[in-house]
Amino acid sequence: MKTYKLWLLAPLLFGLSGCGSDNNNNNNSNTPQFSDRTLRDLETAVGEKYRELGVPGLLVGLWVPGVGEWTQSYGVSDLDTQAPMRFDQHVRIGSVTKTYTVTLILQLHDDGLLNIHDPVSKYFSTDPASGKIMLEQAIPNADRITLRHMANLTSGIASYTADPDFQDQVFNNNQRQWQPLELVNIGIANTVAGCPYAPTACFEPGENWFYSNTNAVMLSLIVEHVTGKSYREVLHERILAPLGLQETDQPVDNTIPQPFAQGYTFQGRDDNVLQNATNWNPSWGFGVGDLTSDFEDLRIWGRAVGRGDLLKPETQALRQEQVSVGGHQPGVRAYAVGIGYNQGWWGHGGELPGYNSMTFYRPDIDAVMVVIANSDELEDGAHPAYFVGDVIIDIAARESPLLEVFDPDVPFINDPFSPED
Repeated sequence: MKTYKLWLLAPLLFGLSGCGSDNNNNNNSNTPQFSDRTLRDLETAVGEKYRELGVPGLLVGLWVPGVGEWTQSYGVSDLDTQAPMRFDQHVRIGSVTKTYTVTLILQLHDDGLLNIHDPVSKYFSTDPASGKIMLEQAIPNADRITLRHMANLTSGIASYTADPDFQDQVFNNNQRQWQPLELVNIGIANTVAGCPYAPTACFEPGENWFYSNTNAVMLSLIVEHVTGKSYREVLHERILAPLGLQETDQPVDNTIPQPFAQGYTFQGRDDNVLQNATNWNPSWGFGVGDLTSDFEDLRIWGRAVGRGDLLKPETQALRQEQVSVGGHQPGVRAYAVGIGYNQGWWGHGGELPGYNSMTFYRPDIDAVMVVIANSDELEDGAHPAYFVGDVIIDIAARESPLLEVFDPDVPFINDPFSPED
C-alpha cells in the first residue's frame, strides 16, 4: 500500500508580498485600541509568521474589552484567481466541531435526556432487539466507559482515522459519502484488535488520554438517538438559532456556502504537490470535524462556549474539569470535556485537509482570539493557526498585564483532525 504523508511536506511561499490587507474592522473610533506600537508589532510579527509558514491565506483577530481589538487578513483565498482572504468567507472548521457536539451532549444532560456519567452500553449494542444504536462488534469496557470519558478523550477507544484502509479510502476516493456508523465500526474494530495502528489509544477508561475521533462520532449518534432528530436539526435548534450563528452549518454534501475560501493541502501525497481539497466530502468527520463557519461566527462561538452561555453554571464547571495532556499538568495545558485549556485560554482548534482554525476565550478578561488558515499542516505536523496564535498573545501581553500569564514556549493543544490522527 502506498504510504501517505498526511502533513505538509515543506513550507511554501506563494509569490505574495505577505503584507496584511486593509480588510479589517478596527474603524470604530469609540472602541478602545491597542497602542500604535502594539498594533505595529502585531502586523509585523504576524506578517513575518505568515510568510514563514507559507500558507496561502490567514485571518486573525484578537478582542480584549477595554484594552483593544485587532483583526487582519493576509494572502489569498484562491491561488488561481489571487482573490484576497475575506472575513465573510466560509471555511471548514475541523475539530472545532467537537465543541458543538459536546455542548449538545451537555445540554441534553441539563435537560435530563441523558446523563454525562451514563455508560456507553446504555446507547450502543450488538443486539438487534435492544432498541439501541447497532454496532457490528461489542465495545470493550462498554459498561465502564462513560459519555464523559468520550467527551474528554479518556475512553480508551481507538480512532478510526488511524486505520490505513480508511486513510486509503479518504485520499483515493475523496467524494465518498461515509455513514457515521461505518466510522464507529472501524474505531471499535481497531479497539477490539488492541489498537494496532496507534497502540497508545487503548487503555482502561479514565486512565490515560488519546485524541480519538471515534468518541465524537459516537456522541453525535447519541444526540440523534435520544432526541429522535438529525444531528443537524438539533444543532440548529439548540445552538445556531439561539446564538444567531447564521453562517455555521453541517454540510449535507461536499459544498461550502458562498462565499468561501479555497482550501489547500499536501495530505495524501508523497510528491510535495499542493492540491485543492475544498470540495472533498467531509462526511468522514460526522459531528467531529465536518462543520463550516466563518470568522465572525467563530468569534461569537468562542466566547459563548468559553463562558458556558448555553449551559447551567454547574455543567460549565463540570465541562472545565481538566485532564493532563502531553506531560503538562492541569492549570497549564490540558483537555477538559470537549474543550482545550492553555494558560487561562479555553477553546479548540480544528484541522482537516485544506483548513486550520482555532477559537479561544479568556473568561477572566472576556478576551477572544480567532485564527483561520486555508491550509492545514506543516512538515513537522504542527498547525499554522497555533503558531500564529502564539505570536498574537505574546505581543498583546506587553499591553495588558492580565495577558502576561501566557508563556509562548507552551504550545496550544495539538488537536489535529486528519486521517492520520
